[in-house]
Amino acid sequence: MALGLRSIRPFSGPQADAGPEFESLVGPFGWRRLHPDVRRRFSTGHAAAVTYPGRLDVARNWAGFFFALGAKPFGGPLPIRQAQDAAAIVCVRSDGQGGVVWERWLELRPDHPPLRVASTKQTDANGQLLECVDGGLGMALRVFEQNHGLVFVSQSYFITVLGRRIPLPNWLTPGVCRVEHHHVADGQFRFVMSVQHRLFGTTFSQTGIFHDGQDC
Repeated sequence: MALGLRSIRPFSGPQADAGPEFESLVGPFGWRRLHPDVRRRFSTGHAAAVTYPGRLDVARNWAGFFFALGAKPFGGPLPIRQAQDAAAIVCVRSDGQGGVVWERWLELRPDHPPLRVASTKQTDANGQLLECVDGGLGMALRVFEQNHGLVFVSQSYFITVLGRRIPLPNWLTPGVCRVEHHHVADGQFRFVMSVQHRLFGTTFSQTGIFHDGQDC
């Protein structure tokens, strides 16, 4: 792990045995088909924050550059820079309010501070799974099992203003976001993300191998 990330101390907020019930969202048949390590990582309850170190390839096309710029005021969830085999750390913890925070640190350039992106997965009053970044930008997600891996696919985007979710038209979004979590070997998993726009193609993509880590 690169030196810049060794010094990272992810935020340690309220700890609570809470979070979205991924087993219920996936369904009993799909949940049983997941590899046991995948089920363990997404089981309800994140009383102890856990880090996952890894290496990540980060790419975007020309349209992704402009979408990343436009998203900066809303939590900057889309990296502008590209990188191959970048050092990365993911810290997963409860937010103490029924959600689970994925805090990501990416060392896209060794001579620059690591990029931090944090998002929270939670369910709304209707049981819909949402993922929101700190600045209020969010997605409604569908989650399911495929080929023994866990898959998240965006259904729509929104911005939260004064506690109200305002839908975003498709032309203002980078495209359909798909995230996959697949077992690779004992204590290892592959993370794959792609964002597909109907007109602009693959605006963003990320893929890499992560390892079970330790408590934050």
